[in-house]
Formats: sequence, structure tokens, C-alpha cells
Amino acid sequence: MNSLAMFGLATCLLICGWLKSDLNIVSVLTVAGFFSGFSQAGYANNHIDLSAQYTGVLMGISNSCSSVPGILGPQVSICLLEEETDFVGAVNRNKYLSSCVRRSDCERLDPFSARALD
Repeated sequence: MNSLAMFGLATCLLICGWLKSDLNIVSVLTVAGFFSGFSQAGYANNHIDLSAQYTGVLMGISNSCSSVPGILGPQVSICLLEEETDFVGAVNRNKYLSSCVRRSDCERLDPFSARALD
């Protein structure tokens, strides 16, 4: 589930970089929200599978760690966009960068999610 969500979100972000119409961009971002639902479906189960007794503690730690990109992301975007004269090109570069990060997360984490069933 999480692999489908990460690849879907990365693909939607890449597609948004080439679209010109606002309606098309909103439509693709709506589809990205659909893929985000798959991510949420696999998220809570992961903590329960690791340790049922400490699920609350694990959720607190992982949510604390996951809030750091939300705090630092706008600052990084400002640094990337600050010197640009071509705003649209800079925004597309940011979308490309974030989709590459999503894709690398998926490729890095996917082998850990695969297991053989006996």
C-alpha cells in the first residue's frame, strides 16, 4: 500500500510540472490526494505490527519526526526560490525535487516491506 502511495504521489507531482491549465493541475493534485489515502491505510498498521504494547509511543515518536519536514520545507523552498527570475521554472524544479525524494523513499523502504509468506 505504501509503495503504491509513494509512486502515485511522485508521479502526480511530476505530471504537475508539465501542465499549464489550472484545472488540470487541480485535477492531478486531487488524484494525488487519492494516493495519499493508500499511505494512511498502511501507516497505522505498521506501528501495530512492530509492537502492539508500545503503539502509542511509536506513533508519538514517528509523528514528531515527520513534522520536521513540514517545518523545514518552506525554509528550503524559500532558499531555492530566492534568487530565481523564472518563477515557474523554479517551482517546477521544486516539484521535481520533491518527487525525486518521494521516489527514493519508496525505493529505499520497499525492500523492507516485502516478506515471504510460508
